[in-house]
Amino acid sequence: MKTISQSMGLLWEALFLQPEPYAAMRDRQNPAGKGLVILIILGLVLALAAFVGSIFTWASSPDIAVVQETVLRNLQQMSWWQFVEMDPQGEAMWFQIWDSIWQFMGIMNPTPASGLAGFIFTPLSLIVSWIVFGLVAHVIAKLFGGQGQLGQTLGATSLAAAPQILALFNVVPFVVVAGIGIWTVLARYLAIRVAHDLSWGRALWVTLLTMVVIFLLLFFLLGAGVFAFTATMASVFGGG
Repeated sequence: MKTISQSMGLLWEALFLQPEPYAAMRDRQNPAGKGLVILIILGLVLALAAFVGSIFTWASSPDIAVVQETVLRNLQQMSWWQFVEMDPQGEAMWFQIWDSIWQFMGIMNPTPASGLAGFIFTPLSLIVSWIVFGLVAHVIAKLFGGQGQLGQTLGATSLAAAPQILALFNVVPFVVVAGIGIWTVLARYLAIRVAHDLSWGRALWVTLLTMVVIFLLLFFLLGAGVFAFTATMASVFGGG
């Protein structure tokens, strides 16, 4: 329990972009394992805050079905609506698109159920992002003369999730905290520099190149997914 509290204390100190907590994490025994624990706890705390926020938003928001009906009623009172009614086929298509839009809005609308799903997906997203960034950054840092071990890289970069603490303010309905992404990049830069004892210039290049490589990997995976989906659909409809 003491180890967990110490680790979370390092996470809080890392939020202020000081090198000491990153160095302390780098030098701990099994830094990668402790980093994993930090991200799981942080993810659960963020999920709890999001769950509470979703309840507040859900309770304070009007019923989306009532909003849809009210908007539709006002649209139908406009002069252009008579032209829609003149074409039954066009009117049916209009309502199909209309219902699809509101179904999508209903899915995106925060609910207690979607908040519960966050207890799985929030820690998981933090862990996956951490592992991918840490692995790519470690390889590139080594190419730039980095001295750290993989476990030290993962341990230090786990603290780079510290800016996510600011997302706790999202528990307040309709409040969005900006700048977390930029803050996270700065934290990752500091983590890489400390973990591998690099100069500020080399650490900056490692950080930027890591982001570029990850973007290219995601772009490639997305393109491969789209190609596979297109090929599958073409095969299905072509065979039909």
